[in-house]
Amino acid sequence: MAAVAAGDRPAYAALVARYLREVVSLAQSIVRNRADADEIAQEAFLRVWKHAGRWDRRKAGVRTWLHRIVMHLAIDKMRAARPAASAEGIELEADSITAFESLCARDRARALDQALSLLPPRQHAALALFYFNGLPAEQAAQALSLKVNAFEALLVRARRALLQKLQCLGYRREHL
Repeated sequence: MAAVAAGDRPAYAALVARYLREVVSLAQSIVRNRADADEIAQEAFLRVWKHAGRWDRRKAGVRTWLHRIVMHLAIDKMRAARPAASAEGIELEADSITAFESLCARDRARALDQALSLLPPRQHAALALFYFNGLPAEQAAQALSLKVNAFEALLVRARRALLQKLQCLGYRREHL
């Protein structure tokens, strides 16, 4: 990061190459739209280039700092315009699943997308960081600028709210 802060383009290119896929995946898990995720990733890396000198290794690792930037951008994007629900991205193997099971899985995915889009952005972000992107609670908490116990409380509220939204959409626990 010191090299990036000093304007070293090869160091910056190495940083982008290392984290680009992860950043786009994280953004997409929040905004649920590839084009928006690409835009968020581009803006995040632009901010890293412009503000690399602000990074403080005592506060967060590079990866966590980058996740924090992406999370703030994704939450801002969600607040600006609620994304339409999308059941895209479910891959089912035709040989191992019946047509009925396939329809049920797509219906569940659609309901999950819809329920997630109804959550407050920070709850959606907490679920995405922890469950969709598999970050440990400590890193997810740092990405949202929270202490671990506050993140875990947010995660509990998010799971409850998600279940409630799913139930409002007509799903019971046993359907999921």
